Amino acid sequence: MLFTGLYLVALGVGGIKGSLAPHGAEQFDEDTPKGRKQRSTFFNYYVFCLACGALIAVTFVVWIEDNKGWEWGFGISTITIFLSIPVFLAGSRFYRNKIPTGSPLTIIVKVLVAAYSIHALQEQPML
Repeated sequence: MLFTGLYLVALGVGGIKGSLAPHGAEQFDEDTPKGRKQRSTFFNYYVFCLACGALIAVTFVVWIEDNKGWEWGFGISTITIFLSIPVFLAGSRFYRNKIPTGSPLTIIVKVLVAAYSIHALQEQPML
């Protein structure tokens, strides 16, 4: 049961933290100064909200768990997650959807080649 819970937490965190920031960044036009400024503002708010969420999680929710019981702490967290899903979906008709082009394998190969090239450059002795 413990490992199942840990795997589910890892799956959820990996799915959200890995995809939410790029999804937000795609909503702004990087070709205009206004779009670049809005994207920068988005990342500022994104990191601020992550920090506030972590602060609430390690103070308020832990206090609730210590004083009211674990079921209250997990209940508050569960309700908050379930409330966030309709909020996210409510804006889906306004989202800019970027249609992927090309193969994702091409991008992966490019990253691997670039990483190998940088590694090979670092291995060369200095003159």
